[in-house]
Parts: sequence; C-alpha cells; structure tokens
Amino acid sequence: MNEQRTNPVQQKVKCLFKIKVEDKASEKRQNQQFLVVATDKRCNEVEQHNLETAVVSEKIDGTCCYIAEYEGKPWLWARHDRKPNKSGDRKLKKYLSEKKAWSEDGEIGDRPTISWDIPRDFKEVPSQWIPALEVSVEYGVPQPDEHGHIPGWVPVGPRNTQHKWHLSSVDLTNGLGLVLRQTAEGLSVDCVPLTELLGNTVELIGTNINGNPYKIGNRRKPLHFLVVHGSMTLTCPQPPTLQNLTHWFRESDDGQVEGIVWHCETGALFKLHRHHVGLPWPIDLPHLSKQRVRINVDGTAYEFREEKSVFYLLSRQVGSTCEQLSELHDLLYPDTSDTDDWVNRAKSIAPFVVGAVALPVAIPVALSAVGFGAGGIVAGSLAARAMSVAAVANGGGVAAGSLVAVCQSVGAVGLSASATAAASSAGVAVVGAWKGFTSFLRRNGNINREDD
Repeated sequence: MNEQRTNPVQQKVKCLFKIKVEDKASEKRQNQQFLVVATDKRCNEVEQHNLETAVVSEKIDGTCCYIAEYEGKPWLWARHDRKPNKSGDRKLKKYLSEKKAWSEDGEIGDRPTISWDIPRDFKEVPSQWIPALEVSVEYGVPQPDEHGHIPGWVPVGPRNTQHKWHLSSVDLTNGLGLVLRQTAEGLSVDCVPLTELLGNTVELIGTNINGNPYKIGNRRKPLHFLVVHGSMTLTCPQPPTLQNLTHWFRESDDGQVEGIVWHCETGALFKLHRHHVGLPWPIDLPHLSKQRVRINVDGTAYEFREEKSVFYLLSRQVGSTCEQLSELHDLLYPDTSDTDDWVNRAKSIAPFVVGAVALPVAIPVALSAVGFGAGGIVAGSLAARAMSVAAVANGGGVAAGSLVAVCQSVGAVGLSASATAAASSAGVAVVGAWKGFTSFLRRNGNINREDD
C-alpha cells in the first residue's frame, strides 16, 4: 500500500474552486435539473491549507465504505446517510430556495437559516447505524450538513441483500479484504487483513457498482475490489489553476480519471470532478482500467475452502499478471468471455422482439377465433352477437369506425401498416412494463454511491 499520509473521507468533499449553479440538467445525477460548475477562483477554505504539500490522488468512482470494528471484529461498513423525510425535504427545499434568492439579490439582509427537528424531519436509520466521524453533534444528536444529510455508516450484514456486492470484496470469517493497490509497475490485487485498514475509508468498485466505469468483470461473473482513499496517487499540473487542470483532463493520459482529490496535512480534503469543468464521465477507457495488474493473493496462510469464492480463484492465480485491469476477468474465468454479455443482452432484447412480432400476429388470430373471419362475420359467433348489439344501438346499422366495424375489417383483410406498427409498439410496451416490474421485485441490481 502507498505509505504516504492520506485522509479518510468522512464528509462531503468540497470543490477546490468556488462553484456556480447553472440552469442545465446534470449529466452526473438523474433528476437533477441544475449543473454545478467550477469558476476560476479557489474556494475560501483553501487559503487555510497548504496545497503544495498535499498528497494528490485519483478520485475513484465507486461507493464509499469504512473499515472499523463491529462487535469486537474488524468489519466493513457501508455508507448510509440519514436523509430528510417528506416533511423535512419540503423544509430543505424552501430553505435552499430562500438561500438562492438571497444570494442572487447580492446577499443583502440576514442570511436564511433552517431549524431542524431531527426525530420529526429525518428518516429512521438501522439500530447499528453510526454517524460519520466529522458530523457535528449537539446535545448528543448528530446534526445534518449544509445539504440536509447526516453522513453515517452501517455494518454490512451477511444476510442483507443490499450488501451483496460489498460482501464479495471481503472475507469476514478470516477478516480479509480484496484491495486494489498502486505499485511501481501498475496495480496489484492483494489480500489484506482488515486490521491493517482500521480507520481507513475505502471505495468499493466493480461490476455492479455505479455502472462499472472501469469495466471490471461482467454480470455473469462479477468482481469487486476495495481501493483505500488516497492510495492511487497522481501528478497533476502546477500551479493547479482551473485552466491547467482542464487541459490536463482533456489531453493527458493520466488525466483520464473521474477527478482529483487533494489530501492536505491539516486533514482537509478538496476535489475537482470532470463534470466541474464540463467534461463527461464515464469515458471509454479510464486511466485505471488500462494499467497492468498482478495478483498477489497468497492463499497459503488462509483456508479458502469455497471453490466459487473470488479469494480462492485469485489465490490459484497468485503471481499471474494481465496487461489491463479490464482483462482480469478473462484470467480468472477463461470460460466466460464478453460473448456471454452479448448472449445475455440478446436474451434481454428477445422478449421485446417477440412482443413486437407476436402481437400483430395474435390480433387477427384472436379476432378469427371469435367470429371475425376472412369471409365475413360467422353466424352464431360472439362477433355476430356483438354486431347485433351494435346495430340495435345505432338504429339498425353498424357505424363506420366503431369497434365492431374495425374488428370486421381486420378479420377480413388483416392489419394495415399503421395498425401493425401500433400493435408492435404495444407489444414492446407490455413486455417492457413486465420486465421493469420483475426487475423492481428482484432488488439486487446495481449499487449507486451516496453523494461524496
């Protein structure tokens, strides 16, 4: 592990520069109808710290975790912010609106404030929940930050499906974690005792985290690792002006990262994200994904009995290397390649194709079955009864454009081109709704990080 001093991430990290809000939809977060961008002026807090002696590291795109003891054992804790409930959210939105108006009016008059009633304004949290270390506490009650969150942690639970992918990165029986480390040659995958990581915050990355920007594993054979915050160091331009850093993000191979984090000697943290300078993320092939990887998981000191365990598979490949992190999956699972992903995608698309084709075919067949035949309406059928009822209602004849008239036409000559297209769309919509519903029920998909 990198031996340089770095700081744990226990609170939201401030941008290195002053920011402004633009009325544009954010590409970083869904349903966020504003864009946060950096200006060329540093934020006021930076002046209190020395950036020249700060450790500069890559901002890793995953979900934040914490290594601390739980019931006397070293344990992995998942990020779990306590957030406002519906009434608290209304209070927060009103405060933010007042604050924005105050700022736009030149900050004239008293600055808007917000008064919280924690039990009434915030959602309940699990009994094992603990606040993050830097959270302000008043009269024994953790207080929200300026964004209306109370950052905190919950211990991962072996039976908790929400922690399924967290658990794949640790062996809690042996007290071990799979850690991706920086080396002089590139990267290494190490099996690290959690006791060595106590007090550190880490980023969980991999197949089912944040859309897998680093292309690690695949959905059939997922892989997840821990990265200690601050351990992937960078050399970025000096002085770190907005112009220099924007150019570095655009043009440098080392700049193909989500962002930069400065770890100051005082314990302060500052960051700059690609989105702050109007650049996209994720990108096709990030810097981390292109590095050479060596497997250093030595299983001789531990008993990895489960042959399906990632720890066991890695220990069987100790000393092996691959040219890129994105190729590590092929080394561990030679029988499951990217082809499997294409097969899975084909399987996921197939129902929509069937829906689009089947419904236009099924409609004429169904109409024929109830008596709307190619030669006209069949006597004594359901269609004949429907026509009789429609004729009575219309004063003796079947009205043009009525349901019976349309069914009679389709039964006789089939669907028109426009009707076929509409039926195909309906078939796709029905299948899509069903797949969305079943996906919702599974509740074991991708994990998205909390705001950091």
